[in-house]
Amino acid sequence: MSKINYDEVPGCYLHCIKADCKMADHCLRQLAMQNLPGNLTAVTILNPQLTQTAQLCSPSDIKQVEDALKAIGHEELKFDAYVEKLNWND
Repeated sequence: MSKINYDEVPGCYLHCIKADCKMADHCLRQLAMQNLPGNLTAVTILNPQLTQTAQLCSPSDIKQVEDALKAIGHEELKFDAYVEKLNWND
């Protein structure tokens, strides 16, 4: 699991509880969930029922992420290497 400074996650940011998703290793929503501090009373999450029937990350979304990563010098999705360069508000 990658570590992040959770204080940088926006308060309204949607978290994802689907740790078994094929994109979980590359997903900022899953990373936020994995690093959730124990002192928070509540957070917003994506509807798990929706994630079972819909593709939340469309192929075009995934391509945009891959293109953005290549633009900053990463040839493959390796989250540890670029997490600090990503903008949580995008």
